[in-house]
Amino acid sequence: LRYDPMSMRPFMSYPEGDYAAHWLKIIGSAKEQPIFAHVNWFQRDPEDGHFLWPGYRDNLRALLWLLDVKEGRAEGVQTPVGILPKKEELNLDGFEGDDADLDKLLSIDAELWKKEMSYRREHLAQFKNLPEQIWAAHERIEQAFNA
Repeated sequence: LRYDPMSMRPFMSYPEGDYAAHWLKIIGSAKEQPIFAHVNWFQRDPEDGHFLWPGYRDNLRALLWLLDVKEGRAEGVQTPVGILPKKEELNLDGFEGDDADLDKLLSIDAELWKKEMSYRREHLAQFKNLPEQIWAAHERIEQAFNA
């Protein structure tokens, strides 16, 4: 297996560093800045391996929260890797997932993230001409976890 977080490498039609630079330029010139999110729908419990997030229709809850953040109706909690939802900001009407699992999802496992950042460093190092902005963001997160 290879480390390919978004499973996109086989579909890249030109060098990844150039691709990233292109999109950073477009985003930088946008009048209204987009919101970006990383959602791990497939995070598993480290003890028994079950999926922490129920999936399917519940995925909409995270997407609606992102819209609320974009529109200023939610603020979340700032972490080294970005903003996590506050539990009370999520629309949990009819939610049938496990409350303890939700608490795990809404927290940061610093040791797990330290490992992840080393994988990401190795992954990013493969790309020629990767924009400094990407390296700076990576290093900012890495330093926050190593502080």
